[in-house]
Amino acid sequence: MTDGVMLRESLKEPDLDHYSAIIMDEAHERSLQTDVLMGLLRQVLSRRRDIKLIVTSATMNAEKFSLFFGNCPTFTIPGRTFPVEIMFSKTPCEDYVDSAVKQVLAIHLGHPAGDILVFMTGQEDIEITCRVIAERLQQLDNPPSLEILPIYSQLPADLQARIFEKTANNARKVIVATNIAETSLTVDGIMYSIQRLAWTPYKLHLSARQMQIKDRVELDVLVQELVIVFTRNKLIIMKCL
Repeated sequence: MTDGVMLRESLKEPDLDHYSAIIMDEAHERSLQTDVLMGLLRQVLSRRRDIKLIVTSATMNAEKFSLFFGNCPTFTIPGRTFPVEIMFSKTPCEDYVDSAVKQVLAIHLGHPAGDILVFMTGQEDIEITCRVIAERLQQLDNPPSLEILPIYSQLPADLQARIFEKTANNARKVIVATNIAETSLTVDGIMYSIQRLAWTPYKLHLSARQMQIKDRVELDVLVQELVIVFTRNKLIIMKCL
């Protein structure tokens, strides 16, 4: 579940009595919701001795998190990295949904087999992206089969589970997701990832994986090509803010 869902659970059940263990993954990707949730979980730990909390991350400052939770023990587990080819948009993208759709079709029509993972900001963008991809495919003359699968936290569980299923005749699938697919899931078969780097005057919304723009990137899924819907110069300027 997402941090937002867990926060709603805590409103109904402050001590989270139905849970005996909680794993918080990607703890370095801090937001207002995750910070509030960390504070609430620390209070729950002080009231319940029978609950276990596991906080995981590939890049977090373990000492600070340990201190926050009362000098709890820390463990280091070696991870794996995979080679990734990173491609930037050559020009700034005014409409990130349209740009992502174009990249999906370019990959689907011109690149070797492998599923596509597209990150969007929320349910509305995801549904629009899925609809536009389907409309563009209908305009093509006999295109290869492509299964379009949305995933976000409010989607019914049976529909979320479809992203793990094999497609008919081994057709390519494109998964359009929020960051639930980046921080909470491991999806086999993903060979291409399209990511949008969002920025506001107050905060640069980059995940740790998006910030690691280098030859080897640590990913939950084996991705061969990472398409960034932003220009390289724009990214460098934004990272310096």
